[in-house]
Amino acid sequence: MFYLCKRTWIWLSRIRHRCGYGVHSPFAFHFITRVIYEKDAYYAYREVPVWLKKRIQETGMTWRQEPERINRLLFRIANYACPEVIADVGPPTSAGYYMQAARRQARYMAGADALDFSLSAEAAGLIYLHTGNASDTETAFRRCLPLTTSRTLMVVRDIHRDRAIKSLWKQMQQEDRVGVTFDLYDVGILFFDRSRIKQHYIVNF
Repeated sequence: MFYLCKRTWIWLSRIRHRCGYGVHSPFAFHFITRVIYEKDAYYAYREVPVWLKKRIQETGMTWRQEPERINRLLFRIANYACPEVIADVGPPTSAGYYMQAARRQARYMAGADALDFSLSAEAAGLIYLHTGNASDTETAFRRCLPLTTSRTLMVVRDIHRDRAIKSLWKQMQQEDRVGVTFDLYDVGILFFDRSRIKQHYIVNF
């Protein structure tokens, strides 16, 4: 009951930031309406859960189950970014399989290997940071930062979980390499294309 009340309060407090209302940037409006809020019924939305259930039955492997709206959001972001490298920095989660399903030809790196990737100017990259605490997230962010290009997109999980991660999220937004950012409450999205004016958007997701 407490969680439901909290989520309702969060949604109401952000209601003026829904559906791209008041956003004048064509780029930001397109990303909000065609990626964050996109409602298309992708085939993977049905296939991936079935495949994951089968994998659990066959191997006994387990991973953290992300909320379905987060899984689908990361699928859409991967589909939008078309990365050649996906770096999944954190413990195994269902979201990793959704990102892979969206971009099957990408090189997917998870766990410790995810921090050893390299990006070239020709290769777009998607980085998903979900380490579980602010200290590890900051360490991963600092290691990834020098490897980012103008085509890199980074998603950070739980940016409002506690004071430490909230403070870190503000530091991330102010980094010189970071351009446009989106605060969806459950996740933060960082673009590294500095050709666009640096702006920070709140989205009622």
